[in-house]
Amino acid sequence: MCESWYLKLTLQIFSEFTGFAILFNPLQISCAELKNIIHLHPSSYSVSRIKKISPLCLWFYSELRENLREMGPLFAIPILVAVNGIAGIWAVYGIALHNGTVNLTDHFPYISHCGAKPPASCWFSQVCNNGCILALIFDTVRFLAVKNHSKNRGYNIASFVLGIFSAVGLSITGNFQVSNNVYLHYIGAVLAFFGGLVYLWFQLFLISDKIVKYIGYVVCSICTILIICMTVFHFCEFLTYTAICEWTLATSFFLLYPLFVFEFSDIDLKFTINTKGSASAGVDQPLKDY
Repeated sequence: MCESWYLKLTLQIFSEFTGFAILFNPLQISCAELKNIIHLHPSSYSVSRIKKISPLCLWFYSELRENLREMGPLFAIPILVAVNGIAGIWAVYGIALHNGTVNLTDHFPYISHCGAKPPASCWFSQVCNNGCILALIFDTVRFLAVKNHSKNRGYNIASFVLGIFSAVGLSITGNFQVSNNVYLHYIGAVLAFFGGLVYLWFQLFLISDKIVKYIGYVVCSICTILIICMTVFHFCEFLTYTAICEWTLATSFFLLYPLFVFEFSDIDLKFTINTKGSASAGVDQPLKDY
């Protein structure tokens, strides 16, 4: 498994420069380790105190660049899920705003309202369908990987089922806009976000890296709080607050997927195809691995 040094160092720098040392204290590396890092790269060290973070950043990116060569191609799957989700929904917002299909003077719009009318609705459907396919790929690969290396069989199967429901719910949300079928749209949204969040809770429990798990628990907790606040605000008809919670929830939700990048980078996926000749020939062709 890839080491989590990059997360550890990043959180150490973040805690020192923002004052959140208490929150990330369990993840801090010692001052001796930090001095050793700077000592290894003295040529990049800046005399200016303002730029003292520079050598650490240079070291960080140089090490990351070297590790990318050792990663398997599947590390791109969690990134694609996150990029499609975050860039997609905000692109829909931009298109809706540009075409005047949403009115900011009334209240901040829901994601559903931004994707309710064309041309934004077309993009909204495409983003959701892309997300459904990518999520199914993510769920399947993750299920097979955990199945071969974990004793938590029940958790793995349960999370896989939840992941499928969440992916299908995302497709339903995009294909049945709130302006066409409000009931199906909200059923899909509940499956996508509520089911998806429970799925990610399960996956964080099954994840191997403790630091990644800790970060994931923090982000998942924030998402859970946002869901509760969004539900309360919705029934209290605080539309702007509900919309803000929804957009923040969606963005935070998709940000959870890149935490699995180094889990996927260690997966070696192989497809085995068994081809047979015609019945008259009665000869089996050899197995082909891809």
